[in-house]
Amino acid sequence: MRMNRLTLASIVISGGLLMSSCGGGSSSSTTSTPVVASDTTVTINATTGPASIASVMNVPATFPNGIAALGTTKSTTLTIKGTAAAPTFELTTADGTSKGNLSFGSCIFTFTSVTAVSPFPAGATVTINPCSVTLGTKGQSASGLAQSGGLVFNFGVGQISNPFTVPYTISSNGTITINGSTFGTGTLTTGS
Repeated sequence: MRMNRLTLASIVISGGLLMSSCGGGSSSSTTSTPVVASDTTVTINATTGPASIASVMNVPATFPNGIAALGTTKSTTLTIKGTAAAPTFELTTADGTSKGNLSFGSCIFTFTSVTAVSPFPAGATVTINPCSVTLGTKGQSASGLAQSGGLVFNFGVGQISNPFTVPYTISSNGTITINGSTFGTGTLTTGS
C-alpha cells in the first residue's frame, strides 16, 4: 500500500503532537528528599532537657550493666515520668524501685523514695555529666512522614541503655519530633 504525501504528513504531525502532550521531561530535573547525615545526639542541659526528656517520657530504658553513677550494678530500668516542667524518675532493679525528681543542668537525680535499689538515701542528689540521648537517624528521610528508630540514653562514660524504639518524624528543615515533642535537629544532606 502506498501513502500519499498528505497522509504521511498527517501521521508525522499527529505523532509529534501526541509526544509533546506527554511531557517527557528530563530525569535530571528530579529532586531527592534530604536525609539526616548522622545519628542525632542531644546533650541534656537546662535548655535542652525539658524538650528532649518530654519526648521519651514513660518509655522504660534498660541499662543491662546498671548505672554506676546511681549506684546500681545489675540490669536497671529507668523510666522518666511526670511532665516536662516537673519530671520524675523511677529506677527499678530485681531488688526493688527507687523514685525521685529529675532536673537539668546535665541530668540531676534527687531521690525521694529509696529501696535496696540504690545506696543513696532519700534526699540525696546525684548529677550525671555528661548526659545525653541519641536517636538513630543516620540516613533517614526528612520527608515529614512517620518513622521509628532506636533511642539510647548515654550517662557518663560507657553507661549506655539498650536501644528502645520510638516513633518520630523529620521535617524538611531537619527538626525531629518524637511523640509530639521537638527532640532536636538533624544535619541534612542529599542522599544518594
